[in-house]
Amino acid sequence: MTHAPKFIIDSNILIESKNVDYGFDICPGFWTLMEKALNEGLVISHAKVRQELMRRKDDLWGWASMFPKECFPKETDEDFAVYRRLCEWARNGEFKQAAIDRFCEVDYADPWICAKAKVEGLTLVTQEVSEPYSRKSIKLPDACNAIGVSCCNKYELLRALRARFVLDEVHSFA
Repeated sequence: MTHAPKFIIDSNILIESKNVDYGFDICPGFWTLMEKALNEGLVISHAKVRQELMRRKDDLWGWASMFPKECFPKETDEDFAVYRRLCEWARNGEFKQAAIDRFCEVDYADPWICAKAKVEGLTLVTQEVSEPYSRKSIKLPDACNAIGVSCCNKYELLRALRARFVLDEVHSFA
């Protein structure tokens, strides 16, 4: 059964999960859950995130490549209008020029996933933490706040999806 998307995920959710918390070899349940959520349409990401993952040529690249492109939609005209608003917000802020240039780079995923979240009414999932007074970088939670988009972290997503990672067998360590 396909559901309307509720969440859009930042690449750092997948990258950090693979590298830190939920490696493919130690927590396959996380990846099964993400596959199910993507395949059922509860979670999407963005074509720019897929591009970022495809440049990696690692296990995560292989994992992401098995999903249809509908799981990683491209930007629409509506998204583009919100993207322009986000770049204008960044330019009118107190950010350093390098932060503005990075954020508004056309291939940089962050403003696009934020725009897609706004247009589709999704909650953006990222491990970034708000830094509203930082001038050096623009964090997704702050961009989301600027345009009225809900934001949460990976653990809040897992709770919303009712995730439970249960050890299915106990191994001998001897």
